[in-house]
Amino acid sequence: MQKDILKQFGQRLKEIRTAKGLSQEQLSDLTDIDRSYISDVERGLRNIAIENVTALAEALKVPVYQFFLNADNLLEKWDINLRQLEELILKNPSLRGFIIGYLAEAKVRELFANDRRITSLKKFDDHDRTNKHDLVITYKGKEYSFEIKSLQTATVKPSKQDNIELEARFQCDASDRRKIKLRSGKIVETTCLKFGEFDIIAVNLYAFKNKWDFAFAFNKDLPSSEFKKYPPAIRKHLIKSIIPISFPIQSPFVSDPFVLLDRLHKERGNS
Repeated sequence: MQKDILKQFGQRLKEIRTAKGLSQEQLSDLTDIDRSYISDVERGLRNIAIENVTALAEALKVPVYQFFLNADNLLEKWDINLRQLEELILKNPSLRGFIIGYLAEAKVRELFANDRRITSLKKFDDHDRTNKHDLVITYKGKEYSFEIKSLQTATVKPSKQDNIELEARFQCDASDRRKIKLRSGKIVETTCLKFGEFDIIAVNLYAFKNKWDFAFAFNKDLPSSEFKKYPPAIRKHLIKSIIPISFPIQSPFVSDPFVLLDRLHKERGNS
């Protein structure tokens, strides 16, 4: 592992040096580091002290992290640095929310991909309106679908309730209006998600503690829509668009998705 890191660092140093049009001798003059030392580092043959890493970065006019990225990384492709990207994300809440949403999906996939109990993962095209779920996993030979949502950062606030530290809301609906068929056979055009449309919701709680945690709940246990435009007979089939949630999490949410998966598996096995 250490040899791989040294080799990667050395290769990246050489790429940056040559891109700057500098020879090893010229870089040696700029840093007061022996040319043979630089040569050995570029070939992955020598450890490098942190002060020399800093000296090389200053001489090449690049941030230190550039030595640890591949040459085809997005920062170089877009000709921006990490600070510019960070500033862009922090100044644009909509962009930040968009990125957090996709990161949450990746984190949930990672959670299941690293668990031997899950034998397969499947994600449908985001534009496929017939499959309104973000992830389908296979557990104990059966498929279960997940919808993944994130807290609305601006709604996070201290709670006045006993035993609850923080409160927030998350948006639980589709990205656009679509026609859905209710169990009664009636067709409704709505942005609401439907009861029975997926099995489990995973709510990204990053905004509570700035760490990747999730709360899970059954689709059927979510609150129904209160939108007055729809009559009660329709609202009972549709999930509420904005749903409150707290930290620590309270029922119907749980922190372990396998608690819910085992209950679903038992129910379906008996059906």
